[in-house]
Amino acid sequence: MEKYILAHDMGTSSNKAMLVTVYGDIIGSTKKEYPLYVPQTGFAEQEPYDWWNAICETSKAVIQKTGINPADIVGVTFSSQMQGLVLVSKEGEPLRRAISWVDSRAGDIMRELIWTWPRVQGYNIFRLLRFLRITGGAPSLAGKDIIGKILWLKRHEPDVIAKTFKYLDPKDFVVFKLTGNYVKSTDLAVVWWLLDTRKNINQWHTGLCKMVGIEVDKLPEVKTSKTIV
Repeated sequence: MEKYILAHDMGTSSNKAMLVTVYGDIIGSTKKEYPLYVPQTGFAEQEPYDWWNAICETSKAVIQKTGINPADIVGVTFSSQMQGLVLVSKEGEPLRRAISWVDSRAGDIMRELIWTWPRVQGYNIFRLLRFLRITGGAPSLAGKDIIGKILWLKRHEPDVIAKTFKYLDPKDFVVFKLTGNYVKSTDLAVVWWLLDTRKNINQWHTGLCKMVGIEVDKLPEVKTSKTIV
């Protein structure tokens, strides 16, 4: 009996669902679009349940389209947009709209954090070297990185931050909905610029988290992309 993988690509404008055999042969696909909200210049947000509903709808649609037996699906996997921020309560419910990766509202805050003397290319040289040594990169000054988004919310929406149990990526949120586990794959964790990537440590660096003012206990557990959750 043929076995299948249900693969989802959760993009900025739509979710694409695909059924493939365990040998990689595509047998069917479909997609469902959802909106990106732009309440003002520099802001871009999405509703987390728009992603989840699209995943549920496309899963059902591609199964119906191909006529396979759902019992023959042996795994579900995700790729997704990166650098989006979802804040959830202890119950795993979103506390506000997600801030999209294209959102740049935190530019001023990031420049306050990094744009101090002595600096090179806009970065404080000592902080830049620390980021590079530990993570292999550094957050941009544009304000589109997760660090900036969290710090913006700490300044402008402290009541929401106080209720926040976990900071998640879009993929983290839907994986939680499916499994009840708060986990993040390393490919997403790396570009949060808080992950210690030296010698395959691949864990959150408490010193960097303290330096930028982000609670390490609010970050999900990091797992490799091939881990079964």
